Amino acid sequence: MRYIRNAPSRRENSRAALASIAVAVGVGLTTFYLTRIFLARDPLPRQNERPSSLDQEEVSKS
Repeated sequence: MRYIRNAPSRRENSRAALASIAVAVGVGLTTFYLTRIFLARDPLPRQNERPSSLDQEEVSKS
């Protein structure tokens, strides 16, 4: 299949601009919410791990 290249019209340019803006907004919102989810997490201690306050007290006693 072959195509003939022509200059895009003003309508085609505006449709392409709107599509680009919609994609950019979608990517921006997704990045915002993923970052927000990751930053809102608190780490859970491991089962064999002691709280950090106990570790500091034991080091100072030794």
